[in-house]
Amino acid sequence: MISVSKYAFVLILISLVLVNVTAAMGQTRWTRFGSAPILPTPSWAPGGIFRPRAVYDGKTFRMWFSGLDSNGNPSGIGYATSTDGMKWVENTQPVMTAAGTDWEGNYISVGSVIWTGSEFMMWYRGVGGRAGSGQASGGVGLATSPDGVTWTKYFANPVMIPTVVDSAFISNPYVIQVGSSYKMWYACSSSSGLSTTAICYAASTDGINWVKQSSAVLVGSLPWEVGDLYSPSVIYNGTTYEMWYTGDNQTGSSQIGYATSNDGIAWTPSSNNPIFGAGPAGAWDAGGVGNQCVVQFGGGFLLYYTGYGTSKTSLDYIGLLQSSGG
Repeated sequence: MISVSKYAFVLILISLVLVNVTAAMGQTRWTRFGSAPILPTPSWAPGGIFRPRAVYDGKTFRMWFSGLDSNGNPSGIGYATSTDGMKWVENTQPVMTAAGTDWEGNYISVGSVIWTGSEFMMWYRGVGGRAGSGQASGGVGLATSPDGVTWTKYFANPVMIPTVVDSAFISNPYVIQVGSSYKMWYACSSSSGLSTTAICYAASTDGINWVKQSSAVLVGSLPWEVGDLYSPSVIYNGTTYEMWYTGDNQTGSSQIGYATSNDGIAWTPSSNNPIFGAGPAGAWDAGGVGNQCVVQFGGGFLLYYTGYGTSKTSLDYIGLLQSSGG
């Protein structure tokens, strides 16, 4: 005969399993918010805007994004605020632009932003214009700000440069803080052994000095992602790391995938991948979606993403998806 306490224990276990399953389903099932982009293209970025990176402090949403000039080249990092995550007010000018230095002389683009409790920290990609500077394949810089608008670049930038594991390409640095540690996932490729872009990992105790994992932690293997993997967005829910990432097939069409990990290094992609793809014919994002960022809000999740049309002249815009968290 099973005691009442044992019945209670079994019921608790079943409840925990159901909660975890429901949450996982919620984070792989998304609904578009409206039928149009949520941000207009600012005058300083006539080529479009992409790669949204958002932070929510319980009261205000803050978003940073990369802008493109009329030739399609990154022209700076923009900024917008919102009280509900859906209606945004943009700054009229970029809050950060490239400096005339070897490592970021060509352009910069946003990677990720966190709030430490006393300041914002941004990691961003810089690309230099001089061959031989060591940065033709990209590097990672750090900047800090008290308000998200006025930024001070770290005097000893870049804080990460290419090595063996990422000798051909470094981009999309996404950092979260877990306890006293900083963890970064980023897009990488190497000149030997990793011809397509994958997801690499590095860890730091100060956000400046990074120790890289010796090999990529997530590599595309399925047809929808076999071209490239890039633009990771990661949250830690207290027990599990959750990653949303962009995958390209060999024809260049991008979609969004989801994976989980116990340690941030060994990842298990969802069997439902890709979890979100291009919009229907004629939609503003019918060409593809990606460069996403996930924010927890109101018991669920908001996913900001870049979408583009099917025409060669289509601009990049930023859209929004919503998902129940359970």
